[in-house]
Amino acid sequence: MWEQVKPITLEIKQINEDDSFFIYNFYSFDSELVKISEAVYYDENGYKIGCYSRLLEIDDKCKLSLNFFTSKLNKSTTNKLVEYFENSKLFVEFL
Repeated sequence: MWEQVKPITLEIKQINEDDSFFIYNFYSFDSELVKISEAVYYDENGYKIGCYSRLLEIDDKCKLSLNFFTSKLNKSTTNKLVEYFENSKLFVEFL
């Protein structure tokens, strides 16, 4: 049965005050617990600074921890998650 369940996914671009930005890929199977599957951090010129992937092998030069990306979520991104998953008590997983 579980192999038939498809996750709810969402990609959000978060632009920071210094014009750097994050691309977050979230997923959830129940819209209460949201996990980050991939995240990439870019500088203001669009060059990759760091990345995280739950499933893919990543070059150590750009690998950052999930905690780094989760701690950088801003209020706007959090509000978009709550709106999309229609749950004001949404939990974003920290590892």
